[in-house]
Amino acid sequence: MSSTSNMIPPSESSRFRSLFEAALKEYREHTGTDLASHPLYDRLQSCKSVESVTDAVKEQARAFGEYRKGDRATQLLVTKLKPLVDTMLVLNDGLGNTLGEAFKPAKFVCTGVGLLLRASKGVSESYDSLVDLFDTMGRFLERVKIYALVELIPSMTEIIVKLMIGLLDILGLATKEMKQGRLRAFGKKLLGSRKIEDVVKRLDRLTLEESRM
Repeated sequence: MSSTSNMIPPSESSRFRSLFEAALKEYREHTGTDLASHPLYDRLQSCKSVESVTDAVKEQARAFGEYRKGDRATQLLVTKLKPLVDTMLVLNDGLGNTLGEAFKPAKFVCTGVGLLLRASKGVSESYDSLVDLFDTMGRFLERVKIYALVELIPSMTEIIVKLMIGLLDILGLATKEMKQGRLRAFGKKLLGSRKIEDVVKRLDRLTLEESRM
């Protein structure tokens, strides 16, 4: 249960919620998908553990892996997925303690990961791109994970919210590229997309701010 001692002011909580709602709207504009009404998101709402969330997302990875390299590819992607899910849920709990239990954006991001995997099915160049993308996301998440294990201060809360927003932006842009078949235009690296690289640079700066706090 959340402690009231570390809750931030309602005005700040409302601001963060508005920022994330704007990110959900932008994701919908990129992909044509409303994450809040997607069946995968509904399923994740009842998932209480890292394993259950990973299993739900893994079904999307399995469909992709069977196309590309069979079960070995699926297992490698799951190896990348599980630490991502673990860290996002840790951050989720930290945000829930400071912004209220109702504000838990990680399952939106996890849904976005699953939908990117599904969009990648049939794109043979996608495998290495996804590994690269998940490694990049994991690096940003690990930089701030430790702060969610203790009481979040307002400035760190803002960094984590903006990180979640940035990850959602990357997933929306990457899914759009996949759906439009534009991946081949810049080779195997999803991070070869100018828009995605701009977001990655922004998150790199953002998550390095913690070292100066």
